[in-house]
Amino acid sequence: MERRKVVITRLRSTEYYTGTPLQHIIDSIYHLLDKFIENNEDIYDIETHNCSLPSREKKRSNVRDYQRLTDADVVVIPSEVEFAYNIYGRIGNFMLSRSWIYIKHIRNAFLKNPKPRKVILITSDQGDTIELYRDKVFKDIPNLTFYRLDESEFPAGIHHLKYININNIDVDKTKKIDFCYWGTSKKLKIDPTSELRDYNVKDYLTSDGKPSRRGKPDTAWRTMFVEPLYVGKPSEDVRHKILKQIYRDDNISNNMIGYFDGFKYTHKFDKDLTKILPYIAESKYTLCFNWPGSERFLTARYNESLACDTLPLVWQNYDCDNQLVLDDRQRMFSFEEIKQTITETTEEERNEWLGEIRAKYEQVSKPIEYYEQLFDDKIKRMIENKA
Repeated sequence: MERRKVVITRLRSTEYYTGTPLQHIIDSIYHLLDKFIENNEDIYDIETHNCSLPSREKKRSNVRDYQRLTDADVVVIPSEVEFAYNIYGRIGNFMLSRSWIYIKHIRNAFLKNPKPRKVILITSDQGDTIELYRDKVFKDIPNLTFYRLDESEFPAGIHHLKYININNIDVDKTKKIDFCYWGTSKKLKIDPTSELRDYNVKDYLTSDGKPSRRGKPDTAWRTMFVEPLYVGKPSEDVRHKILKQIYRDDNISNNMIGYFDGFKYTHKFDKDLTKILPYIAESKYTLCFNWPGSERFLTARYNESLACDTLPLVWQNYDCDNQLVLDDRQRMFSFEEIKQTITETTEEERNEWLGEIRAKYEQVSKPIEYYEQLFDDKIKRMIENKA
């Protein structure tokens, strides 16, 4: 029997994961994918496209071979911000057009050989749904069956691997700042009812999908095709309001790392977590949010903060099943409550509280080998139609 052809691909940006931890937003997933390859290369024909892993190292000259996707039976997509590329005006024009031309090439590769394929999404954001990929990203592509493996389907979350890796490096955890947040606000959302607006995808790439030049978009470049994108609508996620209140309060010193609505960051975001760890580790508190309607799920911020001795407060019903949250004392329901907690809790009380939160976390989390085996089992069940 011919072995199934499995291709692991990035859609929007090329990733070169060398095995060094904490240098990519979803390096936990890359580690597990690399282990999956090592454990299963005698069972499946496994390749990569638009990404490089230690077991499938690629050079820039051969990292993007669309024939691999044409031949693929199973396509595995590690995904963390796909929703943003589908919101009109959310991403800069150069990056947006470049990435949608990549998608066009992938669509064409599937259409060259429209056989039944499985698409396995490994997601690190609740906005990256099967519906988004099925109805928008790969619209009009026949014979695709979608599966989704989310970061929250693992004890303490898939990014417990970040917790492990942060604890394996030397980080100064001396506290000098009250509060830290890293990431971005999520003021807008999209769903199938969102309005569509035509976006002119410009020729910022050559015909084979390689960048034609760098720098600012040139409006004289020709339109390659029109891609309808969703017009974002209010998400009812209030983090942009809460973070702005924290940022503007003179009694709360803060590190705001990323891109926000209504105020400018204090430090620029970097996908290499080691570059921003010092700002996180010098902070006493952070606040964990999730999309409205997705409160039962976990996010990497909880793992990252706890590894830095930064106490993770949570917004309202985040982790409503209390997988990691110790008790309702961690839950914040207003800016006033956040401020009171940060300014009135003594350092002795904070350290004792942090220790109790960590004790629960370490009861829930598992050794890294557990995650490697569970990930392996879940992916194989999807490939073999046993999910």
